[in-house]
Amino acid sequence: MRRSPLRTTFALAAAALAVVACDRSPSGLDSEVEIAEIIIAERGTRNAVAYSHHDHWHGVLRLELGDAAEYTIYFLDEPMGVADHSLPDSSLWIELPSEGGYALQGVVEDGAVATWTGGAGDGRLSALSEGGTHVSFVVLKGGTTIYQAPPLGLAVTP
Repeated sequence: MRRSPLRTTFALAAAALAVVACDRSPSGLDSEVEIAEIIIAERGTRNAVAYSHHDHWHGVLRLELGDAAEYTIYFLDEPMGVADHSLPDSSLWIELPSEGGYALQGVVEDGAVATWTGGAGDGRLSALSEGGTHVSFVVLKGGTTIYQAPPLGLAVTP
C-alpha cells in the first residue's frame, strides 16, 4: 500500500515535533541570564547599600578598619530608565541561578585596603587598612564574562 504525499508529510512533521519536544539538552533549556544592573544589600535584611545605574553607582561601601560586612548580591534583568535614579523595587531583584555554571567575583582594586570573599550570590568584605579603593563585580558563566558592573567606591576609615 502506497502512502499519499500528504500523509507522508504529516508523518514526518509529527516525528520532527516529537524529537523537538523531547529535547532536554542544555542548549534546549538553558538561556543565558540577562543582567542589566546590580544591587548590594546587607545580608539577611535586603537593605540596599548600593546599586548600579548604567555606568555609575548610587551608594558606596563604607567600613571601619578591622570590620567586615556580609552582603547578598541581587540583579535586575532590565536596565533602569536613564532618568530613574531611585532604588529599584525589591520585587524586581533576581538572584543568579544555582545551576548553569554562574559565578560572581568581587575584585578589590587595592587588596591592601580590603578583601572580598564570596559565592555566586553573597560575599564578605573585610577592611584591612585605612584608605579608599574600588570593588569591581563580574558575573561569569563558565569562564566567560557575561556582565561587569562599573567599579564601586569603598572607603575604610579608622
